[in-house]
Amino acid sequence: MKNLLLLILTIILFQNCNMAQNNNESWDSYIAGYENNKAGTTVVRMDLINKAPIKDFPNVLVAGVFYESSDASGFPDDKTLTILQKLEDELVEYVSTKLNGIYVGSFMHDFKRSAYFYLQDSSSVRNNLTSFSKYVSKDVNKL
Repeated sequence: MKNLLLLILTIILFQNCNMAQNNNESWDSYIAGYENNKAGTTVVRMDLINKAPIKDFPNVLVAGVFYESSDASGFPDDKTLTILQKLEDELVEYVSTKLNGIYVGSFMHDFKRSAYFYLQDSSSVRNNLTSFSKYVSKDVNKL
């Protein structure tokens, strides 16, 4: 029952994040079973499905974090999920503005959450993401 409530909360948080996106964007989220009988959540930008790969954005950036959870399913507890969502929101804002990236989705499974972006140029990614660690809010640094 606890896992079901956590999955519902996860979907609600993803949907709230998606509603904040540009109106021209179409987002979908789903839960599926993966290895080790653990569930994972996927959020994907559907309006890009028929456009990918995008000629002017030939690079893919995958940025992820590992987290701890008392739940053996691999899903974070409510507090950690809130922090992970805040971190992803800040990462999306940072990559969109500093690297001119396009946020295309995320995946969470087995104590790891990853965000995916299309980039025009990947040459400055390492330096910019190092700078991002200074940009991240204090709450996120508690992870």
